[in-house]
This record gives sequence, structure tokens and C-alpha cells, in this order.
Amino acid sequence: MKFQSGIWALLLSTVAPLALAETADVVFTDGIVHTMDADNTIAEAVAVQSGRIVFVGSNREAKRFIGDQTQVIDMDDDSLLPGLIDQSIYPVGMTTNLDSACYWGYINDDVQHFVIDDIPDRVANCIEEKPPGAGEWVVITGLRVAMLADPEAYGPSQEFKSSRYKTIREALDAGSTKFPVIAYSSSDLAALNSPGLARASLNYEPPYVPVTRESLEDSWQKAGYADSFGVDITGEPDGIVTGVAASYLFDVPDLLKAEDYSRTANRLNSLVAEAGITTAQVSNAYSQEYGLFEKMSANGNLNFRAALSQYVDIHELSKPGNLQAALKWMSDELESAKKQFANNSLISVSGVDITLDGSIAHPMHTAAVSSPYLEPVFNANDPYKIDFYVDQDSDLCKKLRQDFKTYQPSDVEKFKNKNKFSPKRCFPNLGKLNLDLDTLKQVAAHFDEAGYLVQLGTSGDRAMTTAIDVIEYLRNERSSALAHRIAWAQLVRPEDLPRFKGLDTFVSISGGNPWPSWYYDSMTIPYFDQKKNLAKHRKLYRNKGSKMISAYYPFRSLQLNGAKLIGASSAYAEWPTPAPFDHIRQAMTRQEWVDTKDPVRPWRDVPDNDWAIVRFNKREKLAFDDLLRAHTIDGAEALGMDKEIGSIEVGKRADLVLLNRSLKKMVSKGKVSPRFGDIKPVATMLEGRFTLFDGQVMNLIVE
Repeated sequence: MKFQSGIWALLLSTVAPLALAETADVVFTDGIVHTMDADNTIAEAVAVQSGRIVFVGSNREAKRFIGDQTQVIDMDDDSLLPGLIDQSIYPVGMTTNLDSACYWGYINDDVQHFVIDDIPDRVANCIEEKPPGAGEWVVITGLRVAMLADPEAYGPSQEFKSSRYKTIREALDAGSTKFPVIAYSSSDLAALNSPGLARASLNYEPPYVPVTRESLEDSWQKAGYADSFGVDITGEPDGIVTGVAASYLFDVPDLLKAEDYSRTANRLNSLVAEAGITTAQVSNAYSQEYGLFEKMSANGNLNFRAALSQYVDIHELSKPGNLQAALKWMSDELESAKKQFANNSLISVSGVDITLDGSIAHPMHTAAVSSPYLEPVFNANDPYKIDFYVDQDSDLCKKLRQDFKTYQPSDVEKFKNKNKFSPKRCFPNLGKLNLDLDTLKQVAAHFDEAGYLVQLGTSGDRAMTTAIDVIEYLRNERSSALAHRIAWAQLVRPEDLPRFKGLDTFVSISGGNPWPSWYYDSMTIPYFDQKKNLAKHRKLYRNKGSKMISAYYPFRSLQLNGAKLIGASSAYAEWPTPAPFDHIRQAMTRQEWVDTKDPVRPWRDVPDNDWAIVRFNKREKLAFDDLLRAHTIDGAEALGMDKEIGSIEVGKRADLVLLNRSLKKMVSKGKVSPRFGDIKPVATMLEGRFTLFDGQVMNLIVE
């Protein structure tokens, strides 16, 4: 494409320019304009004046809007879209982790390979690189989940284990017992050393209730958090903790620091503008983020429209007798934020986020499911082979559950040596709901009455059933017309799909999630479907007879049953950065190349002939046009902004994104070009001003 203005615009025009008042500030010509209007009209040109769209139509007609000062952009047959709308971003995770924490995750698309034996040195290096003050936390992100797993229950974790350290807690202790250490592996799981476990509290501050075997059976059991901590064979905490408990029970400082403001603002603006996003819902927003957005807006360097969805404190709502007080406190915060941004054209307070459950992945299995997680027992010599599954209905398991309270550590060891699995695996696990249904109804009704959108995040199928129960209650018993929605929808029971008919509910989807990723899928699939060998990829992903795969992110089935799908990246919670075109590609194909010989080796080391295509329930693929709508006009409708944004129509705000490719050439007759992944925005416009121009991010803070 060519960027032109002034004399070039005059040369382009074949008619004399009209009076300045009738000319446009910017005219886009010679492109493929996907208007996303009701008729899915394709146009050639768009004119923008004073932040609004004043013309959509042909190149010939557009010439009358070109004047001496008009900036003319020749799109060279590339695609122009409405500015993209992302229904879920987490700005702090996207922008601040490398400033405030040590990072052990992916570098240039390859995971950093190391084993538990390496952790002490890595912790020591982290302390040297980012020295904490007395009593301050050492914070690490990107820890691989497999390091937290028991090889008996997840064989490939043998790749990361050692004979020196029996638990992740021991390895972190070897790195430091002077400072509390927390290592996050995801939003759902973390690991702590002994000083870290000693800093647990129900009130985020002293008095602390150290996590020990005794306190897990007493104080933490009474508080409802005992099952949030992993334990070793003797019942002592092994250092593993759920993400919910890590957030609520430990006084880890916020990663968003005032001194990092400029870098945080620049990273956030760059990530969003380079993705073509002009509007984003900020999930689980909280007071520090409110401050960040207020500063960015006041300084004139906010490159997108932010809809803030406030974090709902499950911990406070769960305290006995505290429900009404907690709701009042959260409502007061919402009202305060609403007043704070009342006159701000780019920032609004949209609603609240309620997370219903945890993760379906091993080792914690905290997502609420309708049938107990399966318990595979892996071969001691072949880490990918499953010897058998624990029969929890057997006489052996029934007797153990009856007698377990009398077991001593020696009895536990004896049982494991004889039966080849730990006694705790005889206990059925259905995960847990963070709040019971009656409480959820009260919470949702409270915010609905105040006019706020309620978003219910679900992973397990029982959580999805509960979320639908809540939406039905709001619709049928409270006659609510608000655009409440469900997010993630990772597992959905077939019998729950028809319940979406007539419910008029949005479902927020991350199209990249049904991506065949052996590392993650090997920690989920065999705990729902019985498998024999995780290294046999095609059998691992086989849909026939599968309980999990047929119910896994069933996008097409949700759509066919009346759910309105809207696009979300969930960056940083599930993806490191917002990448809408990656999500669109993956939702269209639900396939990926995988290493068929050694699933855990670095990608760059895989010979060409070891790669093969694997598909993840291809029946749930979505059509390209539907995915574009999910990221534009349908997303705008979900936020109540469809009269102003979401499509390219005269009178609407000029939110636009120009791509480096023609989408028509990238998708033809339902087939996706191998070059689809090369698509990227070259220009992004928010209300008539460029936030990205010719590939360069605009409006950054110069320090």
C-alpha cells in the first residue's frame, strides 16, 4: 500500500477538490473493505473526517472527498476491517512480568529446557538479578507445569524430575530459605518455598497461618482451602498451590509498579495497536489498573478503548456471613470507578468477572466436572505409556477410603509399593465450584440490578452447567435484558448445548485454544478418556468414543444452538499477547503440526519428516465470516457499542485496521492459505487518529 497526502492527493483526483469543509481528513482507496454491515457489503474506499466515517463506497465516488490537506492511502487491494474488539485482555500480565519478575518460560517460541535440579541455581540467579529487600518476595513466572507433577500420575514429568529433590518445595528451598519465593506456572497454578508457605493469611497480612500438615487438617480445612495445596506422601505440603489460593492467601506485591508506568504504557499500546485492536475488555480489572488507564488517558497516550470488567473477590464472598458486606464493598468500588471515568470517551466500566472454577489440567484438577477425573498410572520406565487406570469403585479403594483416617505415613508407603499408586488416588475428584449456585445467583442478581454485565468464566462442564443455570435465572426469574455472557467454555456437556436456544447469551471464545498442543493436551486428555500411550498422537486426539474431545471448546455446536460468539485473546491468562489472526486461523482449522517422535524436544530440533498434522475435533471449526463478526460487530453488540463501532458505516466512529494482505486471497472456499499466519496490521486507526501507521506504533512515551 502507498501512503499519500497533499499534492499526491491532487494528482490522484480527476475532479477539482470541493471546499475544505466537505473534504475528508483521510481517504482509503483501492482496497477490499469488509464493512461487516448487516449485508456484509464489500466496498473499495472509505473517507474519515473528525473521527467519524463520512463515506463508504467506490473509488470513483471517494474522489470528491479528497482535498489539499487530505491524507490518501492507496490500499493496493489489501483488506480494511473495522477495528478489532478483544473481549478479554490482562494488561498487567501482558506488560509487566519481565520488569518485576524473573521469567522461565518461552524465548523465541521455544521453551527453556531445564530440570528440577537446575532450580536452586536459577532461584539464586533471580535473587542476584532482581535483589529483594528484607522480607520481600522473589517472584518467578513461566515455570513449566510438568515440574509440579507426580511421575506416577503424569509420566512425562520424569523428564524434569531428579533423585535429589522429591518436591518442588525442596528445590525452591535449596535456592533460598532467606526469602519467600513464588513461581507461577500459569494463572491456575504456582509453587512456593517454605518461607513462602509460612506467609499464608486469610486477610492478606499478619497474623500468618503457615501451611503445614497440621494446619491443612485444621485451620485451612475450616477455611475451605485445604484442597488448594498439594501434599506429598506423608501429607506435608509439597509447595504446589492453586492460582486462586496464590492470589487470595499470600501477600505477594502487585506486579504493576509506579516506576514502570512508561514502559507498561508503551508495551500495552504497542501490543494492542500491532494486533489491530481498537477496543478491549479488561478482564478482572482492579484499582491499580484503573490508575494506569486514567494516567494513560490524561496524558493522551491511550491507544485503544478500554471497557473495564471488575475483579470479583471470591475469597471475600466466601467468608461466612460476609456476603452482603463484600457485595457492598465491590459495588462501591464499581460506582467510584464509574464516576472516575464518567467523562472519559475511551474508558468505561462495563461489569464484573466471576471465575467459577479452576483448571482441568493435571496436577491440581480444580475445574468443576460432572464425572470424576480419571487416574492413570504411568509406566516407571516408559514415561509416555500408561500401565492401568485406578478403579475407584474397586473393593480395594472402597476399603481404603473407609480406613484412611487411621493410616500412618508407613501405611501410605506400604500401600503405594504394593499397588503401584498412591492412596489419595482412590478418592474421586470432581474439582470444585468457587461459589455454590445459590450464592452465585445472589451475586449475579446484585450486579444485574445495578446495571452491570456479568461474565461467568468456566473451564469444567459442571461449571458450564452452573453458569447456564445462573443466566437462566437472570433471564427467566429476573427478566434481565442485559448482555451477560459466559467465557472460556472449555468443556460443555452435549445435554447443555440446547439450553442456549432462546437464552440470548454471548459466549466469549479464544479461537486459539483448540490448538493441538501435546504438552498441555497430555495433561488433560488422559484424565477424561482412557489412553494407552501419549506418544501416539493420532490415538491421543481420536474423537470417536471420546468423552473429552467431543466436548472440548465446541464452538460450532454452541453457535448452532443459539450462542452468540465473541472473540477474546485472554492475553496474558492463556496467551502471551493478543493475536487475533492467530485465533481466527486456529478456529477455522483446529489443526497443527506436531512432533510425532519426541513431543518435548525444542521445535527447532525436529527433522522435517517427524512432523505431522493433527486435528482437534474438526467438526467444531468455524467459518471465516463468523469469526470476523465475532471480533467486530458481534463484539461491539456484546459491549453495547454496536451503534458506534464494530462495522464500517457512515456515521460510526472511525475505528479501522488495514492489513498487509487481502483476506480474500487468504481464505477461499473455506480453505485457509498457509500464509494466513503472515497477516498483520500495517495501520490501525482509533476514532480517526492512527495508533499504528506504516507498521510503526504511534503515541509512545519518550523517556
